Amino acid sequence: MEFGRSITKRAHASRSKLVVAFFVTLALPLTTMVSSLPAAYAGSERINGTGTFSDITVTILSVQMVGANEVITDAGTGKVTGTLRGTYSFTATITVQPTGVASYSAIDVCRCTVDGNTGGLQFIETGTGNQITGVFQSQAKIARASSDLTGATGTAILKGMQNPVTGLTSGTYSISITLP
Repeated sequence: MEFGRSITKRAHASRSKLVVAFFVTLALPLTTMVSSLPAAYAGSERINGTGTFSDITVTILSVQMVGANEVITDAGTGKVTGTLRGTYSFTATITVQPTGVASYSAIDVCRCTVDGNTGGLQFIETGTGNQITGVFQSQAKIARASSDLTGATGTAILKGMQNPVTGLTSGTYSISITLP
């Protein structure tokens, strides 16, 4: 009889340990997953903002006629304020139709500070404009980022004017940028 009680006590103790072990086994991955969620998202910050840009220099590198269209390649530097703060350089290729309607693509490199983080941002920009009125608009996407901004992604919309005498542009931008 003593032997039977011993087996029953052990079976009951084993069952209790099994139930506790089962719940610990289920709870451990859940608590690990929940506790790691904030860490995974803690560094990501989405910023929506606006600002201004203005060219400081622009140099015409080449002008070619391709059919009836004029193709201009230029490069320059400028300053950006607002959500992005710093200086930029650019190279652009602009195609102007005889009507004055223009389209362009540019690579913009900004040495910028965003929300206290400083680094480099390279944008691929495409836009349209009018050589006669000087008005243009474009969209830009972050292609590369460096230093404190490594891993940043985002897009911007630019609207501006080009001075017909100097060729310098200025205007406003709105940006949506995600910092890692």
